[in-house]
Parts: sequence; C-alpha cells; structure tokens
Amino acid sequence: MISVSDLSGFIYCPRSVYLSRVLGVVPPGSDPQGRGMVGHAIRRELSMRQAKLVRKIDSSEDVETILNSELEAVISDIPYIFSERWVEGYSKFIPEVRSEVQSEIQLLGEELSALISDLGFERALERVTPWKTEYILRSEALNMKGRVDKVMRADCFEPVEIKTGRVPDGVWDGDRVQLCAYALLLEERFKEGVSHGFVEYTRVQERRPVVFTEKLRRQVIHARDLLSELLDGGLPDICPHGQPRKCESCNLVDECYEV
Repeated sequence: MISVSDLSGFIYCPRSVYLSRVLGVVPPGSDPQGRGMVGHAIRRELSMRQAKLVRKIDSSEDVETILNSELEAVISDIPYIFSERWVEGYSKFIPEVRSEVQSEIQLLGEELSALISDLGFERALERVTPWKTEYILRSEALNMKGRVDKVMRADCFEPVEIKTGRVPDGVWDGDRVQLCAYALLLEERFKEGVSHGFVEYTRVQERRPVVFTEKLRRQVIHARDLLSELLDGGLPDICPHGQPRKCESCNLVDECYEV
C-alpha cells in the first residue's frame, strides 16, 4: 500500500524514494540533517499548540512572554515526543534553532492576536482547534495510507499539512499532491466531498489554500501508480527531475551515483 508521505518525496525526486524504500539506503548523519530535525520538531509542535496559545493570549496582554514561555516548554518536551528520531547530540543545535524560531513566533503571536481581535475568542479558538490531529487514514480501494497532520471541520473536512522547511512562492507541487491524497482518503472514509485544504508553512506562519481540482486529483492517481511501479523495482534514471540543484543538496547523492 502506497504511503502518502512517499508521494511528496516521489514528486521531488523518484530516485531518492527508490534508494530509501527499495534499496533501504540510510543517509549518513550530518549536522544539517540534525539541525533540520530539531527545527522540524520545534516548529511542528508549536503548530500543534495553537489552540493552547489562543487560550493564553486571550487572557493576557503580554503575548511575547507567553510565546517565549511556550517555546521553552516545547524545547523541553520534544526529546520525549520525538523519541524515536531524537539523538542525544541534537541538543547542540537548539540554541541556533531557538534564535530562528523566536522571530517566527512573533508572526504567530500577531496572527493569533489579530484572529482573536477580528473574530472574538470563541470563534478564534474554533478556527485553530483541529477536529483530529495526526489522523490515520487508509483505503484498500485507493491503495493508499497516511497520517494527516490536522483535519479541520467547518462546512466540510479540511485537511491541513504542516511544513517546516523552505517556503515557496505558492505551494510546492509535492505538498499539493500529498494534501490532495489525504482529501481522497477522507472522501473514501466518510463518503463526503472534500473540496479544499491548507498547507501550513510555519516559517512564515501562513496557511495556503489548495483546491482539489480534477487535474490535481488525476495527478495524485498518476503519481500513485508510478510510485507503485517504482516500489516493485523499477529503477528511475539519474536526476529524473532535471534539476541539478536538488542533487547538490541531497544527502543520498553519493549512493545515487553508485547505483
């Protein structure tokens, strides 16, 4: 069964998915990888705590203190929350990541404060409180499975995927496909249409909408089928995406050129 998270990786580079999923190549540890893991963990956990922050912000004028206090709580908690991926040496990256995230959470505080001001506390809390988090979905009919970060429940289900890395001008193609795949799984489970969702880019504190058009749905199915062929042993060409810069930043590049 195809993992939805692999669809995003497949869109980015089919060969990297082949190396990791078919050949079982594990990239060597590196400082950028460790720093990325720490940054991902902190930013993702802060996103998961937005409802908690709204409750605190509504009852206090000192938003900056609230945010920094929660940031320190997150830093203390992440080795336990992400225990399967946490390495003792990762602690050395915390000061640098803390400095980066402190500027980002100022944006978060401004967004949440404005939301409370515009909508009032109850509606603001409703807006940021997910119906489900880390919600597991699978479908034999679609031959896909996955775990969506958040599902909001408004007039319809709205899947939300949290992304903590680089921010595009719009939405990365892989993020768009991944989010739409979750929508198809939600539709299959609940027999209810899902028209749109959001990709949450934490570095700029923006939820960017994605409309699930016929073209995008077709792209999900096509990527699923190609990925299925790859997992059955179909070796992609080197640099199948035609973007050498991706290869330069890939931690599997040495192994890739040896296969």
